[in-house]
Amino acid sequence: MKQNNMSIWDQLSKTDPKYTKPFNSKFGKNLTTTDPMYQIMKMTDMFGPVGEGWTYDVKYNYADMCIFAELKIGWRKNINEPFNWYGPVCAVNPLYQRDKLDDEAPKKAMTDALTKAFSHLGVSADVFLGMFDDNKYVEQMKNHFAKKESQVKASDNISQTKQEVEETDVNIEDIKNMFSSAKDLSRLKHLKETAYNQHIQYLRNNNPNAISELKKVYESRMEQLSHK
Repeated sequence: MKQNNMSIWDQLSKTDPKYTKPFNSKFGKNLTTTDPMYQIMKMTDMFGPVGEGWTYDVKYNYADMCIFAELKIGWRKNINEPFNWYGPVCAVNPLYQRDKLDDEAPKKAMTDALTKAFSHLGVSADVFLGMFDDNKYVEQMKNHFAKKESQVKASDNISQTKQEVEETDVNIEDIKNMFSSAKDLSRLKHLKETAYNQHIQYLRNNNPNAISELKKVYESRMEQLSHK
């Protein structure tokens, strides 16, 4: 079976237009740039947190009043696997702006190198391929990501509603009765771990007085069973 060599590229290549902005190149051409933090978010969504699912290594060199960042990126699909590495990719930034030291020069060089390295994996490939020059494509991406965002929100709302239903089902009297009718210490402790502990955070936020009531019933029944 042919390996899908484009699987990572295809998942990283599309760019949400709200994380882009136009800029004029030094040659006078209007281009599109992508927010570096958005690219980092894409890598994290694909592989996991930085340092865990993906990582980078950067070395700095200074020459001719400039700083050079030589950077490699690593990524893996499974935390038990070694990192796959690509690079180094180099970027350069002047150390001075108008005869004043630019204290963000290393960061700018590193970010530029990181963006270039990401592009080789396919991150925001549509921007680098010039597809954002086509207004129809930009509109397609706006609709694509708007639909994706609405699906995520709908899923979050369903999860929240489910949680709210579960929480409103907490019946304090039922838990009290279960504690009081427990036939032995083992059963009582099991009820505490299930009927009580799984609702403790909800009770703390919504009915803290019930916690005291339940503790009294629990401790009272524990004392009774201990003397049997």
